[in-house]
Amino acid sequence: MERSTDRYCFKSIAAILIMCIFISCLTGCGNSEDKYRKQLKSAYPEWYEYLSPALDDVTVTEYKTANGMMQINVENKSSDNSFIKLAKLHNEFIGKNPAYFTNSERFYFCKYKSGKFQCCLASYPNINIGSYRKIENKNEVFVGENGKLIYGAVAYDDIGSLYDTKGNYLLKDVNVLFLDICAKGKDSLPSSSDWNFLSKFTGLEKVVLITNWEYDANEKMYSAINSYHPKFTIYTSSL
Repeated sequence: MERSTDRYCFKSIAAILIMCIFISCLTGCGNSEDKYRKQLKSAYPEWYEYLSPALDDVTVTEYKTANGMMQINVENKSSDNSFIKLAKLHNEFIGKNPAYFTNSERFYFCKYKSGKFQCCLASYPNINIGSYRKIENKNEVFVGENGKLIYGAVAYDDIGSLYDTKGNYLLKDVNVLFLDICAKGKDSLPSSSDWNFLSKFTGLEKVVLITNWEYDANEKMYSAINSYHPKFTIYTSSL
C-alpha cells in the first residue's frame, strides 16, 4: 500500500514539474514582447497609451534604439490592417503632439510575417538624396515631417504583401516610396502596365528605385513608370 502511495505521489510530483516547465516555456515565449512593451511604455507613456489599441493587435518582435533612431518590428496577430492602424495612430499622435519627440528622432515601423521582412514605414527629419540620382540628374534633400511616417520601403517582388484584406494598399499614404527592384533581372524589366499599382498610393510624390543596373536600364523603367504616372519624381540608386 505504501509503494502504491509513493508511486502515486511520484507521478503527481512529476506531472506538476512537467506542467511548470510547460508554463515556463509559454511564459518565456512572451517575455521578449513583454520586455519590449515595458520599454516602450516606460520611455514614452503617453505615446504608448495612444498606440495601445493597435499594439494589442500585433506582436512586437523587436524594439531597438540607437542615436535618435527607434525601430519597432511587429507581426500582425489577426488582421492585415493592424500594421497600418499602428502607423496611422502614430501619425495622429504626432499631429496632436508635435513637440513630444525631438526633431532629430527617426522612426522605423517594420512589418514581418512568419519572421520574414515584408515592408517598412519610416520617418526621417530629412534624407540627403545625394547618394541617389534623379533621372534628370539632379540631387536634392527630402524634407520630412517631425516624426511622421511618410516614407515607405518594400521589395518589388513583395508588393503583394502591401494588400490588406479588402485589396487596398497598406502604404497608400506615403509621400516617398523606396522600391527595391534588384531581384528583377534587367532583361525582364516590368512593363508600363506593371507599374499601375502605383496609382493606389494616393499621397505618393517620389519613387526611389533601388537597383544595381546600368543607367540605360533605369531609363527604360523611368519611361515605363512615367507613361502611367508623369507626376512622380523618379530616382535611381545607380551612380
